[in-house]
Amino acid sequence: YRGTPSYQLITQRNKPLNRDWEIAHCEFTDDHDGVWIRYVNNLRFHHNLVDHFNDDGIEVGARKRDHELYIYQNLISRCGLTFTLHEMETDEGATEVNPGSGIYITRNLVDLRRGLFKGPPRQPDPTAAFLQSSSSLAGDHSSPIWPDYWFYHNTVLRTDNAWRGYYGHGIGGRGVRGNRRALLNNCFVQLRGVPGLSFAPTPANYQIDGNLHWGLVDGPAF
Repeated sequence: YRGTPSYQLITQRNKPLNRDWEIAHCEFTDDHDGVWIRYVNNLRFHHNLVDHFNDDGIEVGARKRDHELYIYQNLISRCGLTFTLHEMETDEGATEVNPGSGIYITRNLVDLRRGLFKGPPRQPDPTAAFLQSSSSLAGDHSSPIWPDYWFYHNTVLRTDNAWRGYYGHGIGGRGVRGNRRALLNNCFVQLRGVPGLSFAPTPANYQIDGNLHWGLVDGPAF
């Protein structure tokens, strides 16, 4: 049901926290929100389909002292906020993190080209123009402190520019305060225009190298 935050998977804040999970070869599709995996440490999330959520796609959680999520080799498409965070709980927002802690996102295909279902059409619409609300690669609610992000060997497809033309279809400009972010060897491909190269004004610890940026229509003449 697209009118309420009905996550298809929700992990709990029990003590001790969940750990050492594997979620593989599953399909999460067609709802308001997708999967809430912030309360699992050492999670392997791979070879899944995540498609068509008109709000949150994969909720990875705000920064924690000890938090490792491995998200790899998935097909992810049509999410309002593909990788998303909500406000911090009392045990989050750590100023220091354990070595290796963070979110590792690698070798995924993230396809943000098709539109989202935001509401029923006011009249029959054979063109499906009402599906054209755009997706975003990264976003949050209430400006939490993001965990460290390691984003590498992914292919991300968009139709037009990300919000404010932020780098990496948006992941280079959202939630960069107080964390590390590595964006390595990714392909950012855009149908119209060329991928934006803007960064948020907040000082950030970036490591960026080896990324390909391409516009299918405007790239050759840029």
